[in-house]
Formats: sequence, C-alpha cells, structure tokens
Amino acid sequence: MTSGAKQHTPSADIKACDPVWMRVQAEAEEVAKKEPALAGFVTKFVLSQDNLESAVVRRIASRLDHADVPREEISSALHDVIGKNPEIAGAIRVDLGAVFDREVRLDAAALPPVVTWGTSPEDVITINGRIPDPDDASDAAKKASMERALDYMGLTPGTPIQDVPIDRVFIGSCTNGRIEDLRAVARVVEGHRVSENVNAMVVPGSGIVKEQAEAEGID
Repeated sequence: MTSGAKQHTPSADIKACDPVWMRVQAEAEEVAKKEPALAGFVTKFVLSQDNLESAVVRRIASRLDHADVPREEISSALHDVIGKNPEIAGAIRVDLGAVFDREVRLDAAALPPVVTWGTSPEDVITINGRIPDPDDASDAAKKASMERALDYMGLTPGTPIQDVPIDRVFIGSCTNGRIEDLRAVARVVEGHRVSENVNAMVVPGSGIVKEQAEAEGID
C-alpha cells in the first residue's frame, strides 16, 4: 500500500438522488430511534456515511483494522478494488441514468386474497379457488412436486380451499420483520381468543423483536 490515502467523496447528486441509499438511511434512522442498543452501530456504519459504497468500505475496513496499517489506507485500497471490478461496483454503485426494462404496476386493492395449499411460496390460490390437480402441471417435475406437497398437506385436488378447515396458524415475520408487524397483529386479535381446534404460533423476526414484544405484553 502507498502512504497517501486517496479521497473518495461521492458527488452531491449521488447522495441526493440515490433512492436505495436514501431508503437505507431512512430505515437506519428508524432503527436508531427505536433500538437504542443499535444506535451507535447504525450511526457509525450507515448514518455517518455518504453512500452505499462508503458504508460497505467502512464496515469491511473496520473488520480488517490493523495496528500497522492506517484505516484510511485500507479504505483507499478497498475503493480501488471496487473501482477495478465492474461486477462489484455494479452491485453497490448507483447509475443515475439507469431505467427498468419494464415497469409493472398492480392495484393491490383489486387483487383477491391468496392462501397457500402446498409447501412452497409458489403454491398459492385465491380464497375462492380450488386445490389444483397435479395432472394439470406443465411438466413431470412440477407434477411430482405438486403430488408430494398435496400428500404432505393431506389435501385432495379439486377441493374448494374454503372447505379446508384451519387447524394451524403461523403468525410470523421474515428476518427483517419489525415490532410494528406484531403490533398490527395484536390490534387485529385484541379481544378474541384462539379456537380450541387451532394451534396458533407467533414467531418474531429476531431476538430483539421477541424481547420488545414480550416487554409490551404482545407475546
């Protein structure tokens, strides 16, 4: 490494026009407000950075910190690596002139609710639909997959989904789920009880969300 660390300062346009980075910072600000234990981390590695590339470099440099090498030199070297590798730069740098090949807009209010009938997120039908028949599958592999799913779920093709009794309810959020998800569920179920014939499970998206939900009494 050379002794002089080069400066990599993003333009004001990139800072102001990058919607992805703006969203990341907005979410980071929300986390900092609601999760005091994480405020220092998100401030250091997100809120104090100028763009996504700077944030990534800052985090990696902190992990590569070495007593004999100034952090500025490590950061400069990382920026150089990113600049010399288009596949890396393309993943974290913003092309302000880029456009989508195609945009699809859907009116969610006009779409009927859907429920799953199988063991994959693609195994869904509307609440007015019927359990699909594997014989209608597009290929042999899909047919075999549908047959395994129906056997596992104990369902019969052609059965109206509304005729399938509910015996298990899974209330969860993915790994980035927040306490707001569980608060919304709590408002819906407030004043009601789970049926004796139903096994209901609540699965928070993280340990932090679990602790916060328990503290608020919505566990």
